[in-house]
Amino acid sequence: MSINLIDAEPGQLAQILDVGSKPSQMWTDSELGLMLNHQLDAPLFMDLSGVPRMEGASSAGACDDPSFRTLRFADVFFDQGSVEVLRLIKDYAKGSMIGKADEALPESIGLMLYYLAIAAALVQHGVKITQLSDKELAEGLTWASDQSWASKPAHALLENGRRSLDREARAR
Repeated sequence: MSINLIDAEPGQLAQILDVGSKPSQMWTDSELGLMLNHQLDAPLFMDLSGVPRMEGASSAGACDDPSFRTLRFADVFFDQGSVEVLRLIKDYAKGSMIGKADEALPESIGLMLYYLAIAAALVQHGVKITQLSDKELAEGLTWASDQSWASKPAHALLENGRRSLDREARAR
């Protein structure tokens, strides 16, 4: 449906030009699912090359390893990613949500990558790579796992991350 801008009602024009709306509201669940799948299949080095290196040689070393150029987000999340690379992904996702990454992602995709990186660190390494409280992290992991547009492997990782967080909290 096209709108004749000359005859458009002010409310219609406001809706068309609404720069205050959140970017994630522009995408359907189907589109978000396609974008997430595309991002998971993307090579890490393309997106993470603009992320400032974290302090310490181990993080810089993770990016300098030649095998880093062939890794995809899915490889790191669903197989075995190093803590250093998971931290870089978390920082990339966080930056993309606040417009600091070279190419900003829709907020929902950035949030999903953020929580996937944190969940992978919890599940694969038993390490919490965020300063969020356990309550905030549990809420975020629940939000992410509730998204219908996330893939089955993403749902499983997020649920396992939540269980790891719960086990860690009970052990304290």
